Amino acid sequence: MSYFDEFLTQLGVTNHDAVKYALLSYLVVIIIGIFLGAYKKIVIYNDFNDMGVCLLLFLIPVIVFITLPLFGIQVDKTINYIVAGLESILLIIVGINTFKGNSNILAALYSFIVKLPLALFFVLLVIDLFIPSYSKRRRSSNRGLTFLLLLIYSPILLALVKEKKGVFAPNFLINRARFHY
Repeated sequence: MSYFDEFLTQLGVTNHDAVKYALLSYLVVIIIGIFLGAYKKIVIYNDFNDMGVCLLLFLIPVIVFITLPLFGIQVDKTINYIVAGLESILLIIVGINTFKGNSNILAALYSFIVKLPLALFFVLLVIDLFIPSYSKRRRSSNRGLTFLLLLIYSPILLALVKEKKGVFAPNFLINRARFHY
């Protein structure tokens, strides 16, 4: 039994194959969305501000629920409500930005279901790079693999940004790039 099957069993899922096929289908949808965004058929990220808000959507819970307890700060119901409110506001902002960038509502919906997992995967890679949870020997090889994945994944995200401007824009990369998307 694989780790994924054990995880699904712990969640109480009985039909493991159906979940695997659903996740594989969603992965195909995301890959198609990446190609549509790279060829400018749909707009995944309007600008770097849009990408930054998507990343903040997943970084805020990590910051609050992982780093605050490390500093001895108790996370209570009030902080949970604040985080839930902030996440709701950020999700609304992401939705508005997505619908502003795409003229067709189906393209906007497709872009919305593609942009969130892309941001989540990037945040998970960054977390794995800085907070590895493996043995010391395995940690260095895993950190190298994570860095390689970030090295491959970052230009893909850069290609999905329509307007190369914004507060979060990496101008030092854009100005020196010899290629234009």
